[in-house]
Amino acid sequence: MLSVRDLTHRYGRLPVLREIDADFGAGRPILLRGPNGAGKTTLLRILAGGLRPTAARMTWQGRPRPNGQAWRCRVGWAGGACRGYDVLTVSENLDAFARLKASSDPRGDVSSALDAFDLERRADEPLRTLSKGWGQRVKLALAWLGDPAVLLLDEPFEGLDADGRKRVESHLLSASEHRPVVFAAHDVSPALDARCDVRTLSRGSLVAAG
Repeated sequence: MLSVRDLTHRYGRLPVLREIDADFGAGRPILLRGPNGAGKTTLLRILAGGLRPTAARMTWQGRPRPNGQAWRCRVGWAGGACRGYDVLTVSENLDAFARLKASSDPRGDVSSALDAFDLERRADEPLRTLSKGWGQRVKLALAWLGDPAVLLLDEPFEGLDADGRKRVESHLLSASEHRPVVFAAHDVSPALDARCDVRTLSRGSLVAAG
C-alpha cells in the first residue's frame, strides 16, 4: 500500500494539489481522471519520486517511503520524456535500464519485456528509427522491467494501435493484482474503465467515483 497524507504542491504561488489524502493499493488499476491542468501528471511524478512535493507524508507498506534512487529503482514509471536513449537499440535500452534498476537477471528481464510488448522484431533497431506507437511500447516495456513494486503511467495508450492497446490493458489488469497500478488517461475503453478504481482530480483535490 502506497499512502499519502496532506499532500500539497505549488508551482510558485499557484496551488496544484491541495492536502490530498489517498491510499493506492493492489486489486484494481487506479485510473486518474480530470481536465488538462488538473494535476494528474504532477501527482504521478510525486508518487514516482521524480518531483518533491511542497508538503506531504508518504508511506510504503506502513513505513516512511524511501527517497531518491532507493525508491525510483522500485517504481515502474512511464511518462513525459522518459523514453530511453535514441542512439541505442531497443534491447540495449532495456538492458541499460534493467541494470540501472539493479536487476538480478537483466537478460531474463529484457527477454520478458520484449515478449510482453511484442518487441522481439524491433529488438535490434535504434530507438530513433521507431514510429510513435513502437516508441510507446518501448517506454512501457521500460516501466515493466524488474517486477516493480508500483506502476505509475501517464497516458499509457498514447500512439498505440489496437493490438498495443489490448496488450497494455491486459498487462494493467494483471499487474494490479499484486501491486498498486496508478495511471492517467483520457481515452480508456469501456471494458477497462469498468474494472478500474476511478478517482478524479478537481480543483486540486482527489475524489473517488460515486
